Amino acid sequence: MFLIVLFLFFVFTSVAQQYIEGCVVRVADGDTFTIVDKYRKKIRVRFFGIDCSEIGQDYAHTAKSFTSSRTLNKTVKVEVKSKDRYGRVVGVIWLDPKTDLNLLLLRAGLAWDYPSYSKSREYHKAEVEARALKVNIWSQKSPIAPWDYRKANNKKKK
Repeated sequence: MFLIVLFLFFVFTSVAQQYIEGCVVRVADGDTFTIVDKYRKKIRVRFFGIDCSEIGQDYAHTAKSFTSSRTLNKTVKVEVKSKDRYGRVVGVIWLDPKTDLNLLLLRAGLAWDYPSYSKSREYHKAEVEARALKVNIWSQKSPIAPWDYRKANNKKKK
């Protein structure tokens, strides 16, 4: 009986959605920032399911400004999805209960849907619509995805 209760506890706690809340104190780029939680702990957060232009790419500064104007010195809620290899929390950023910042960046043409990590139909649709409207990065003739840009730069460094 004890094992069944223990098993159910782990099943239900692993299924429960985890959220962290904190004030954004630093924006590194369009899809990464640092929050300070209620325990005064600094937590680096990477946005789930999207990828913004890297520093040095077109629209990187615009994406960072977009994120900064909506988050810096404000409290946000992060729907935690995982942690990445750098120890950052990866999550969906909620500005309020109905406003998904990850989705706003896609709609503004300032991020790519990142299908390697997310299968969100809503995110994919937002990117397709921004492309059709030729908004920001999609106004360019041949925009380079951030993951391709990183890969090319890593090869140059080696």
